Order: sequence, then structure tokens, then C-alpha cells
Amino acid sequence: MREKMKRLSRIYLISVFFTLALLFLVSCGQMRPTENVMTDDPDVTAVETKYEVSSSVLVPTYYGLAQLSDIVVIGQVRAEVGVINTARDHADNSQPDSRFFTVAVVYAVEVEEYLVGAGPKIIYLTQWEGSIDYGTTPSPAEIERARATSANELYTPLDATKSYLMFLHAIKVWEDYKIEGLEDGNLFVRTATPWLFDATDPMSVFVLDLSSGVEQVYPPQPLPEIIAQMNDPALTPSSVPYLAPLESPLEQSDPTVPSAYPAP
Repeated sequence: MREKMKRLSRIYLISVFFTLALLFLVSCGQMRPTENVMTDDPDVTAVETKYEVSSSVLVPTYYGLAQLSDIVVIGQVRAEVGVINTARDHADNSQPDSRFFTVAVVYAVEVEEYLVGAGPKIIYLTQWEGSIDYGTTPSPAEIERARATSANELYTPLDATKSYLMFLHAIKVWEDYKIEGLEDGNLFVRTATPWLFDATDPMSVFVLDLSSGVEQVYPPQPLPEIIAQMNDPALTPSSVPYLAPLESPLEQSDPTVPSAYPAP
């Protein structure tokens, strides 16, 4: 009994440490408002004004991911519905950036279950899948070339035959996002690293992320255990190692882009 209490105390201290570490990032500027920030990652664009963890920062627990997410869902991709440009004009966020086009592919996702939050049966997920270094609307062929160049290196292709566990946050829907059905509150991007897990087999849910080392922090686990850890930080396995924040493959690729506007 005494050993069990010591183990729970150790897990609790680890959870408190991670929480304090996230708060420290806020105070040091690692968590930043995305207003007036231009990037080729749709997760960190000028469409958001709330504070959020950069998508390249590794959040080391399911509890932490859940706390940062607007919604956490189990869902399946039903269709690819279009492409939007999430690079926004720094002077007027309602307009796309005239110099740069992000290939942000939008998928219709059927939600099987909301684990955090609530919403409609069909939501829309946008994922960065390439970039083109000019802002005029590219042709379908140019978009496909950009996606082919980035596939399997900078993003994870989504499979309609699989069920996914997804940690997501909502973004603004601008007028130039001309895809039927899009509206504020139903368009989402990833919360942080990691955000996507293969939940096709609920007894062995595993992380899908291209950053090295993430699988050490998130080994395969049954879905009920993951849900329990999302709700109670004390249930995080004591064997989970702590890794320093990772560079995302997107940052490592060093794509040719215009200079980013200074972050606040």
C-alpha cells in the first residue's frame, strides 16, 4: 500500500511539473498570440487571437493535450472538400496574403464520439500539405505538385478507412474560404504536437507524427486508458520520459517563404 501511495505521489509531482512548465512557456513568450503572424503552417496563422502552444512544441501528456484543445474527437475522414489559403494579410486578416499561398487541404470528418467538447456530426479539418511562394491562386496541377513534394515528409496523409483520435482547436472562417458548409465553429486545425493518433484498433491506439521521439512519449495504449489519462493527470504512466520541445518536420524543411512578420 505504501509503495502504491509513493507511486501515485511521484506521478502527481510529474503532472504538476508539466503543468508548471507550460505556464512557464507562457511567461517566457513560447506561448504567443497568433495575431499578425504569417506562416506556412495553418495551425499558427493570423486567424487566431487567443494564446496557444506552438504546434511544434511537444506536449508530453494526454491530459495536457486535452486541456489545450477545443475538442477531442474520434472520427473518420469522409471526403476531401477543397483547399484554402491560411496565410493572411498582416494589415487585414480578412484578406489572404498576396505573396504566399499555403496549401491547406480541408477534409470533412464524421465524428464518432466527442471526448472533449461538443459539436456537429460533421466537422471540417484543415491540414497543411504544401506551400507555394506566391499569393495568386495556383492551378490544381501546382497544388498537387506542392502536396506531392511534401507528402510523407511534412504531413501525414489521412486515410478514409481509418478511425482517428484527434486533438483540435477551431480557427476563423474567412470569406475567401469558399467551401460549402464551412462556418465559424466547425473548422479546426491541430492543437499541438502530437495531435493525430490511429484509433482503428481501440485496444492499440498509436501516435501518427513525423517528429522523432514522439512514439517514446506516446506508446500504443488501449483507448479507455487514454481517455482516463485525459481526465486525470495522476494516471499518466510513470515510465513516460520527458523530452525537450521538438522541431517539427515543417521547420526542419526550411521552405522558401517571405520573412515572417515579427511575433508580438
